[in-house]
Amino acid sequence: MEVSRISKTAVTVDKIIKVLRSLALAAAICVLIFIPLVLIFGEEMVELTPEVYLGNVEMTLAGDPASYLDMGKLKACITIALAVAAVELVFVWYALKILREILSPMKEGRPFERGVSDKIRRLGWITLIGGAILEVANVIASKFELAAYDLTTIFSSNVEKVESVAKINLWFVIAALILFFLAYIFHYGEQLQKESDETL
Repeated sequence: MEVSRISKTAVTVDKIIKVLRSLALAAAICVLIFIPLVLIFGEEMVELTPEVYLGNVEMTLAGDPASYLDMGKLKACITIALAVAAVELVFVWYALKILREILSPMKEGRPFERGVSDKIRRLGWITLIGGAILEVANVIASKFELAAYDLTTIFSSNVEKVESVAKINLWFVIAALILFFLAYIFHYGEQLQKESDETL
C-alpha cells in the first residue's frame, strides 16, 4: 500500500516538475533576449521617473531625474540583474532535471534505488553554488544601483560619503546542508535495500 502511494505521488510530482522545467527554460531564453535589448536600447526602455528605490527606501524627488541619474551605470545594474536571473533559471532547470532523475525509480516504487543519494548530493552542490552566485551578484548589482544615483545631489551638501554595505543571506548554505543530510539518509537506505535484495 505504501509503495503504491509513493509511486502515485512520484508520478504526479514528476508531471508538475516537467512543466516547471519547460517554464524555467522559456523564462531563461526570454531573459537572455532582454540583455542585448537593454544594452542597445536602454535609454528608450527605461523610463526616468522621480521615484527612487534604494533597498527598502522609496523616495519621490523633485527636479529632472537625468540630473541625478547615471544611465550607463543603471544599464549595467539591469544587465547584471538579467544575467544573474538567466544563470539562476538555468540552475533551476538543471536542478529540476536531477529531481526528475530522483523521482524515476520512485515511480516504480523503489525510493532507495542505487544512485539516488548521489543525485541528492549533486542537488545540494547546485543549491550551494547557485545560491552563492546569486548572493554575490546581488551585492555587485546593489553597488552599481547605488552608484547610478548621485546621492550627494539628492541629499544636497549634507552627504560627504555614500557606501554600499554587503549583506549576504546564507539561506542556500542551510538548504544545501539539508540536502547533504538527506543524501546521507538515502545512502543508508540504499545499503539496506541492497542487503534486502541480496537476501532475497
